[in-house]
Amino acid sequence: MIRSLLFAASIACAAFDAAAQTRKVGTIFEATGERGTAYIAASAHANSHVRLELNATAVGALEKSDVIGFEQLPDSPIERSPRAGVNAMISRPAGSSLKDDLPDDLALRLESQLKQLGAPPGAWEMLVTRKTQYAATLLSEMSAVHGRSTRGKVYPSLDDTYRKAAESRSIRATDIEGSLRAYGSLLDVTTDESIAAIRLFAEEMDKPDHQGISDTRLGVVLDAVYAGDLARVREIIEANACMTPLLASRCRKISDARNPFMAEQIDLLVKRGQHPFVAIGALHLTGPNSVLAELERKGYKVRRLQ
Repeated sequence: MIRSLLFAASIACAAFDAAAQTRKVGTIFEATGERGTAYIAASAHANSHVRLELNATAVGALEKSDVIGFEQLPDSPIERSPRAGVNAMISRPAGSSLKDDLPDDLALRLESQLKQLGAPPGAWEMLVTRKTQYAATLLSEMSAVHGRSTRGKVYPSLDDTYRKAAESRSIRATDIEGSLRAYGSLLDVTTDESIAAIRLFAEEMDKPDHQGISDTRLGVVLDAVYAGDLARVREIIEANACMTPLLASRCRKISDARNPFMAEQIDLLVKRGQHPFVAIGALHLTGPNSVLAELERKGYKVRRLQ
């Protein structure tokens, strides 16, 4: 899954230079309210399979900004105490672990699959001490880290591309959510919804060349992000991760439910007299409850820059 993402954001078509294997990207929305304007960029957290450069629309919006925001920023003050806080949040007391919630057949299946992935000794023992709501997320992270990638060379993510462009212009970075709040969104996921997601993970792992399938799917999603086809991004993710009522409910809780808070933080930046450029996962910019829709409810006029 993409790890992996706002207002007057405009999306210029991505141009692909086959010779240089470089793609110019920048889907930007402009959100204008009574107190000022914010720029929202559709981003992606996963490493890219092509080199990325910002297009003129993205550069123009960035140069009008004095702060850049991301969903989470590991080196921000909010994130300095953090990993301990996150780990405490996702752990469960003895006798109330993931292992207690999982059916025995699924537990055995997952333990074997983690070994096949090449996860380090103790990975399974660590996993079963976590709250069931977090298991699917942790399994996906383990798969991404320890699975064999078939895509060959990878390049910095779109998040990193925006971050480096901001650093080169001495634009201060901040986060508009933070890891604790992002992980906290999983607290509303039910055990049944979590088990459904874990079972889907196990089924995917059982497929021949599961890593190749995963890499290909990720490539398709990233291509849609780079091309600015946000409806396609949502369509692919919903078709592969949210296709049953239980999975769809989980998807809403870990994606759409986070959007009101992010929109509120963007609004606060504008009200403080700042000119924010915010890069968030493209999925958060789609659907009737997107960050963009939340900003419109606050009175912002949102348009896509071309």
